[in-house]
Amino acid sequence: SPRVRRWTAPCTRLPASAGMKFVTAHEDLIHDVQLDFYGKRLATCSSDRLIKVYEADDQQQQQPAELIGHNGPVWQGAWGHPKFGKILAS
Repeated sequence: SPRVRRWTAPCTRLPASAGMKFVTAHEDLIHDVQLDFYGKRLATCSSDRLIKVYEADDQQQQQPAELIGHNGPVWQGAWGHPKFGKILAS
């Protein structure tokens, strides 16, 4: 059974001390976490060869995307500028 990892990220609409908790359900280490330009989407990159994208602009955790297809660990992710759309590089 996969291990569940908890990660606390500061929320852009709350004081930094409040934070926001995400249950990522990655099966291995998380190497990078990136918020998009507006702080509304959060991407987690992991050794389990997955990138998981979450909506981060409210108190409910929603995962609209799980990006698969990497041949090895995903070490880093980067959101593109919003003028180019919702682009995430890994």
